[in-house]
Amino acid sequence: MKKIITMISVLVLALACSAALAACGNKTYSVTFDTNKPAGVTANVENLPSKITEVKKDANITEPSTGPSLAGYDFEGWYKEAACTNVWNFASDKVTADTTLFAKWALKVSTLAAPTGLSVTSAEVSGDNVYTLNWTAVANASGYTVSVGTTAHQTTAATLNLTNLELDPGVYDIKVLAKGNGTNYADSVYSTTVKHWQATPNLSYSTGESTAVYTVAKGTADTTGTVVLPQSYKGKAVTAVNTNGFKDCLDITEVIIPEGIGLINQNAFDSCTNLETVNIPSTMKSIRDNAFKDTKFLTNAINAAANNSIVYVQNWAIASKGTLGTSVSVAAGTVGIGCNAFNGNTTVQEVILPSSVKAISASAFASCSALTTVILPAGLEFIGTLAFVHCTSLTELIIPHSVTTIQGYAFMGTSGLLLKIIGYSSAPDTWPSTWNDSIEPSNITWNYIPA
Repeated sequence: MKKIITMISVLVLALACSAALAACGNKTYSVTFDTNKPAGVTANVENLPSKITEVKKDANITEPSTGPSLAGYDFEGWYKEAACTNVWNFASDKVTADTTLFAKWALKVSTLAAPTGLSVTSAEVSGDNVYTLNWTAVANASGYTVSVGTTAHQTTAATLNLTNLELDPGVYDIKVLAKGNGTNYADSVYSTTVKHWQATPNLSYSTGESTAVYTVAKGTADTTGTVVLPQSYKGKAVTAVNTNGFKDCLDITEVIIPEGIGLINQNAFDSCTNLETVNIPSTMKSIRDNAFKDTKFLTNAINAAANNSIVYVQNWAIASKGTLGTSVSVAAGTVGIGCNAFNGNTTVQEVILPSSVKAISASAFASCSALTTVILPAGLEFIGTLAFVHCTSLTELIIPHSVTTIQGYAFMGTSGLLLKIIGYSSAPDTWPSTWNDSIEPSNITWNYIPA
């Protein structure tokens, strides 16, 4: 009897244990997602996943298909603790108890926009010429790094006084970087580059026909070696080199002419016997007669030219060497025809100009008595005074609409010339009243449409 009672007790205990184990095996847990917002952040977290319930013991959970969002922050995953030390691995981590997963946030970093609108201006300040670099301020920038040549300068304003840098004469590439705050704004890339021509000191300046601009000459400057001309002076653009401006400056070896200057006047560098290097800017419209007379610059160009050919300096045709044939083709890439380049030629009947030519200087084709054909390219902008004077065999010339300036007496002595002008119904203000001297009004066709 006692043995039976013992057996019944063991059976009851086994059944109880079995029930308990079954109950344990059916237990489920929940997984909660905590916003874990950074301290001080009041914005709401959007798209927070809902609480997951009835997760069986040792089960994996599926990673939410979309992460939460918080203005100004990037979501970087779910972690096991608020300190975000251990990331929850949805593929391998198992739920063994009620669990809270914590969002990890990183401050969103935005790269600042690069500065734009860079320009160098000049102004008269207390009688002195002051150069200033300006640009458009960048939102959220804490300051700027300005690269001037090989040197970096710091400023908090969208401007920098270049005169205070005491730069040596030369040409400087300048670019600007907007600086971030080290947290949510990163530095920009550098801006596009602008050039600054830091002029040789003590040059002289005078107003030309227009009091709004200056021409430049030697003044009391030390012209030994390289001479740098400026783009502007005391708030006015410098647009020309004076007649005889640097004549007989024997020590000049190089002249740097900035963009913006469009005229080198007569004898400007005459007898600068050691002058060997000159850069001619894209804005040049006219190189007048004897501008480089008796210079190595011109002598070297003449020596380099083949016999019976055009003489070029950089991308300008400035003279001819020997005898030219009846048909002449100006080299591709040439942008200007210099003063008197073909003056007095009596053999050339046809001149073929490339599409790159922008300017025909004064007297360029003067007295080319055999010239019958010149096709002016679309893109030509400037025709200088007396450019075609006494071209007595020239009977027709088509003026493209791109021509913005025709100077006085450009066609004097060509009374039989027919002018066909594209795109103009009358002469624009940039053409003086003498532009068509000796041309009968009946020989001018306005708004000409080429066949």
